Amino acid sequence: MQQSSVPAAVGGGRLCWLDDLRVLAGLLIVFFHASLAYSGGNWWYVSDASRAEWLQPFFSLLRPLALGLFFLAAGYLLPGALERHGPRLYLKQRLIRLGIPLPIGLLLVFPILMYAYYVNFRGLAPIDIGSYLWRIYFGIGGHHPAGWTGPSWPDYQLGHLWFLESLLIYGAVYVAGDALWQRRRRRKGTTEPPSASGPRPLPDLLNVAIVVVGIGHLDFLMRMHYPLYHWRAIIGVWQVHLADMPREAFCFLLGAMAARRGWVEALPSRLGRPVLAAGVAAFLVVVIAELAGIPVFIAGGATLHAWLYAIGETFILGLLALGLIVTLRDRRRPRPPRGRECLIANNYAVYLLHLPILVALQYGLRELDLPGFVKWLLAGAIALLLSLLLSDRLRRLPGFRKVLQA
Repeated sequence: MQQSSVPAAVGGGRLCWLDDLRVLAGLLIVFFHASLAYSGGNWWYVSDASRAEWLQPFFSLLRPLALGLFFLAAGYLLPGALERHGPRLYLKQRLIRLGIPLPIGLLLVFPILMYAYYVNFRGLAPIDIGSYLWRIYFGIGGHHPAGWTGPSWPDYQLGHLWFLESLLIYGAVYVAGDALWQRRRRRKGTTEPPSASGPRPLPDLLNVAIVVVGIGHLDFLMRMHYPLYHWRAIIGVWQVHLADMPREAFCFLLGAMAARRGWVEALPSRLGRPVLAAGVAAFLVVVIAELAGIPVFIAGGATLHAWLYAIGETFILGLLALGLIVTLRDRRRPRPPRGRECLIANNYAVYLLHLPILVALQYGLRELDLPGFVKWLLAGAIALLLSLLLSDRLRRLPGFRKVLQA
């Protein structure tokens, strides 16, 4: 009987550590987006006079950490899903789960958000929504108006749904590569899965360091031309954040390799807390330095500073991710709290739903005379709660269940 080439979840159920990892990443993304209206430095759908600029150093590392964890988790789940369902059914399910939200966001959600931004913050001549959609959002029949402030031209975008696009493409590339690899193995007469004999040995520290430096170099080379928070649409369709693309693609591939080779199970428990503590300490050093006025964060450029930051950032994120994985894997869960189960069940739906809810809340909070930090907490917490409530209702409807299921 052919053995599975990926590790099974404990007790045949869900992988608890992976659920916890995705919940943590989802919470970080919600509160990162909530910070953008108040921390400055990056474009956002709402501008507010209440400021909390000190949030920016924290999220300069927490944002890429959250996205890296998301890509890692998606890659980790891919080999098992591919073995259970086969390539055709797997891709069909991906198209339903990841593909359906894309046109909804592009044609319904983001036209409203971008028109509201145009009317309230661009300082250009008023325009009706029909003309805006034709001339500005889709950019049909003309160039951008004088005094255009971006973030891109034309105005159409997918916002946070770019992540779904990337997962679709990375998944399709992996399936195609796996099919070619399996065909090659069949020609050689090899049918046993590569990890049927048990987990593969972990890479040694030297190889890990070489890979980390290599990924940091790729990020640096990309940021020489495309700095952080600079978005591009490849072939006009695939919206990507090129500055982090090498690391995010590697995280996806690393997750798939870790699942096939049993690396997570092989990680020694003694690594968890020391590695996590080292990552947290390095993270705090960067944040404290930034808050003290010492420039550490840099968006890009062909400088020694940019090179050191790209490599250092990769090391810090690697320490945090490794420490979190081992710590969460070994965590005892005698009785999971109801809140955790709710977050796990609705994590994907919260990611899809939170942004328009959050932006609406931030518009409402603009009229209140509150500190930026308080508005950030209120916007993030209320958006999370409303997203959970809406997700819980939508997931009960047959048409939504296939897309939003955990």
